[in-house]
Amino acid sequence: MLKALRNFSIYSSISVITGSISFLLLPILTSYLSTEDYGLLSIFNASVRFFSVCIGLGMGHLMLVDLIRDKDCFSSKLKSFFALTLTLTTLLAIGVIIVLSFSGSFFGLPVLLTITLPVIALLVVYFEFFTSVMVYLNQAAKFAVYSLGKFGVETLLTIVLVVGLGMNWTGRVLSLSLALIIIALFLVKYVFKNFSLKSKILEPFKQIKELARGGGALAFMSMSFMVINLSDRFLIEKMIGIEATGIYGVAATVAGVMFMFIGALMKVIRPKLYEVFRLEGNSKGRVRIAIGYHTFLALFGIGLFIVLPYIFEYFIDSKFNSSLTLSRILIVGLFFWGSYSFFISKLLYYKKNQHNAIIAVISMVINLVLNYFMIKEYGIQGAAFATVITYVCMFVSSIIYSISKR
Repeated sequence: MLKALRNFSIYSSISVITGSISFLLLPILTSYLSTEDYGLLSIFNASVRFFSVCIGLGMGHLMLVDLIRDKDCFSSKLKSFFALTLTLTTLLAIGVIIVLSFSGSFFGLPVLLTITLPVIALLVVYFEFFTSVMVYLNQAAKFAVYSLGKFGVETLLTIVLVVGLGMNWTGRVLSLSLALIIIALFLVKYVFKNFSLKSKILEPFKQIKELARGGGALAFMSMSFMVINLSDRFLIEKMIGIEATGIYGVAATVAGVMFMFIGALMKVIRPKLYEVFRLEGNSKGRVRIAIGYHTFLALFGIGLFIVLPYIFEYFIDSKFNSSLTLSRILIVGLFFWGSYSFFISKLLYYKKNQHNAIIAVISMVINLVLNYFMIKEYGIQGAAFATVITYVCMFVSSIIYSISKR
C-alpha cells in the first residue's frame, strides 16, 4: 500500500510539473511575447497535436492494454508500431509539402517550420508513449529521469532562446524541438534494453494490419480530443483574429493545469483499473477507485478555481487579463472531461473500440457546430462554452456505454 502511494505521488507530481511546462513558463512567455506571438504559438501547438493524432492513431491505447495482459505480445508488436508510425509521418510530410506548394502558407506559420511539423509530432508520440510504458511497468525512477530530463532541457532552452537571444515564439518552438530530439536519443537505448524487437518475417505485416484496424477506431477518440481542444483556436483565428487566438490560448494554458492533473491521475489510475478488470467480479475495487479519483479531481478543480485570480495577478502579464473568465469556464468543462476519461477505461480494456469511436464522432460534430455558431454569436467566450457543453455530452455518453457494455 505504501509503495503504491509512493509511486502515485511520484507519477502524479512529475506528470503535473512536466505536463504543465507551458503554464510554468507563462510569466516568461506572456512578458516577452505579444498577443500575436502567442497566437502563432497556439497555432503551432494545435498543429503538432493534430499531426500526433494522425501518426499515433489510437495504437498507444491498444499497446498499453497488451502490456498489462502479455508483455511478450507487447514486445512483438513494437516493431510494427515503429514501422507504421514512421510510414504515416513520411506520408504526412509529403502531404504538407503538396499543400504548401498550392497555398504557400499554413495559418501564418513559416514554410520550413510547417514542413517539420510531422517529425516534431512523431517525437511527441514516442515520448508520451514510452513514458506511459514506464508507468505501466512501475519504473518510477526511469519515468522521473526521462520526464524531468525533458522538462529541464526544454525550460533551460526556452529561457536562453526567448529571454537571452530574443527569438520570440520561434525560440519556444525550437526549445521544444531540441528537447524532444535529445530525449529521443536516450529512448532508443531504453527500447533496446527493455524489449526485444525480433519477430518473424510475416508477423510485422499481420500486426501492422491489426494495429491499424484497432487503432483506426481509437483514432477517432484521439481526434476528438484534438478537435475539441484545438479546433476552436483555428476558428477564432479565422473569425476574430490572431490576437484573440493568443488570449484564448493563454486561458486554455492556465486551465490546462487541470488537464495535466487529469492526465497524471489517469496514468496511475488506469493501470490499476485494468488490473481490477482482469480480476473479474471485483466491483468493490472499481467503486473504491472511482470515488478516490473523483474526490481528487473535484478537490484539485476547486483549489485551482480559488487561486486563479492570484495566478493572473502575479504570474501573467496584464495584457492577458481577459483570459481569466475563459479559464474559469474551461476548468468547469475539464472536470467533466476527467470523468469521461475515467469511464471509458472499461471500453478500452475490453477493446470496445467502436463504442469509443461513436462517442468521439458525435462529440466532434457537436463541438464543431457549437464552435461555429457560438463564436459567431458570443466571440471567444462562445468557444469556451461550446467546449463545456461538448465535455458534458461526452461524460454522459461514457457513463451510458460503461454501464451497458461489457
